[in-house]
Amino acid sequence: MELAFAIVGGLITAAVYSAANGGVASLGDGVLHAHAEGNDSLGREAKRLIERGRAVRARLLVGRVLALSVAAGSATLLAFPSFWWRLAAALGVALVYGMFAHVAATAVAQRGARGALRFLRGVRPLELAMAPLAAPLGALGALTERLIPRPRESGEVGTLALEHLIERGEEAGTFAEEHADMLRSVLEFRDTVAREVMVPRTQVEAFAIGTPLAEVAQRVEESGHSRYPVFRDSVDHVEGVLYAKDLFRWFREGGNEAETLESLIRKPALFVPETRKIDSILREMQQRRFHLGVVVDEFGGVAGIVTLEDILEEI
Repeated sequence: MELAFAIVGGLITAAVYSAANGGVASLGDGVLHAHAEGNDSLGREAKRLIERGRAVRARLLVGRVLALSVAAGSATLLAFPSFWWRLAAALGVALVYGMFAHVAATAVAQRGARGALRFLRGVRPLELAMAPLAAPLGALGALTERLIPRPRESGEVGTLALEHLIERGEEAGTFAEEHADMLRSVLEFRDTVAREVMVPRTQVEAFAIGTPLAEVAQRVEESGHSRYPVFRDSVDHVEGVLYAKDLFRWFREGGNEAETLESLIRKPALFVPETRKIDSILREMQQRRFHLGVVVDEFGGVAGIVTLEDILEEI
């Protein structure tokens, strides 16, 4: 009976240590510093983790290993004297521990940063009980960091960490679903290329440079777009871009028949490779005051067009 209690107690204790370790791992530096500004018990716990994070992790690790060792050792003693039965008992303990640890870690994670801090404050007696055993491990970790310097922090938060924060914020009701979707779009925005958002060549409304303005005006009225590529000989040779407002100005001024489409277009057009990331295209459009870019493929042919509106719709 004592061995059975040792197995169950060891498994539960190991799961608690594992959940606490997961709670520490989920609290990034930015989250800890944000909570450390408070003067309540959670603020003090955050400050403790900032100052003694390495020692806390070492104690939790030692506690988990020790509790799991007690459970596994008790299971092997309780099993039949056969080697295979003892091996099966140890594997069974590992499996049950994994289930317990997953449930405990999930319960902590679902409560967000404040829930993790409360949990860590609650299990502090278990953590401090491992301090004498964990001290050598903490010293070894400090020595290792001195011998193998860590790379300098870039200051950038990883994409996975940001996605995790967005998900937690949505679950906690910090922001609405549409705001969470917008934040996720901003993360994906950095990796999106022109090819993914462009209007393909077959759907582009373009004009040959010799098209009479009367015909251009009719097609502009039918299509309703505000900008059009203008090409010479073929669509692969874009000369510039026609702005519908320039055509309207031509109408207001009396529609001089001597004026040609070439005299109304704006040159040169903005050409962008189809593999160029759209955040880079957006910056150039803002700097050069372009609203339309001609997307070219690896052979220099026109693959389509991308507009400022297309890019902004990605956010």
